[in-house]
Amino acid sequence: MIIHHDIFIAEGRLIVAEITENTDQLFSYFKQDELECVVVSEKHSEKRKREFLGTRFILKQIANTVEVCYTQSGKPFPKNGNFHLSISHSANYIAVFTHPTREVGVDIELNTQKMDAVYKRFLSEKEQGYLFDPLDRRKIQIAWSAKEALYKIIGHEAVDFSNELEVENFEIAVQGDITAKHISTNNTFDLRYFQSAIYTMVYCIA
Repeated sequence: MIIHHDIFIAEGRLIVAEITENTDQLFSYFKQDELECVVVSEKHSEKRKREFLGTRFILKQIANTVEVCYTQSGKPFPKNGNFHLSISHSANYIAVFTHPTREVGVDIELNTQKMDAVYKRFLSEKEQGYLFDPLDRRKIQIAWSAKEALYKIIGHEAVDFSNELEVENFEIAVQGDITAKHISTNNTFDLRYFQSAIYTMVYCIA
């Protein structure tokens, strides 16, 4: 496993890693008593199994636990821990973000051309005016991940990305800060992004 980021921020910790191992190799990273908590369904694809095991291996490094539960809405939380948790994965990349007291959100996405076809679904007309560039999709990729990260914090009240979440304009760089607003509550959030040639990652502490 290749660690791309290991970030300590405001008492939280975020690890972004690339899974290079197969399922058997990932299983070997767990102790016998831990294996009872990381059983994967045979119905799942090899990719899904690797994501499942890789996520729990990273969580083990951060918080010394591998047990993850999910709310009815699909939000992850530690079974035996009093901290907040956010998880994201895309292809071979995973991101795990924890904080002892504050809500966190993280999203990681491979950079693809699919944003060209769907940006109108998650950006308002106002946002399209300053974020969309037909020759450069970097801003809309960051905006998508920003809204995904915020959704993980806010929940269903932000499910309508184009009408409920607004990303302010920002200067594009390899990494930087952006601001976004939850329109219904008028709450603003500060987010941090990183964008490589391969993936975009955005995270937020509420």
